[in-house]
Amino acid sequence: MIKDTLYYKNAYLDNFETTVKECIEENGKIKVVLEETAFYPEGGGQPSGIGIINNIKVLKVEEKASKIYH
Repeated sequence: MIKDTLYYKNAYLDNFETTVKECIEENGKIKVVLEETAFYPEGGGQPSGIGIINNIKVLKVEEKASKIYH
């Protein structure tokens, strides 16, 4: 479970530091769970946030089982 959802505090936050808590491979893609995130997960008609983590493009952000996967 994530420690904090930074996007609720500042929807315009575009740079932050955090810790990677989990990495998994699924269908040939890597998913990471961060301790904190400013990336908004898709849901309720809202598209997910996109951006870059350590020079790797974030294509999708989704929430499953109280975790936010990037």
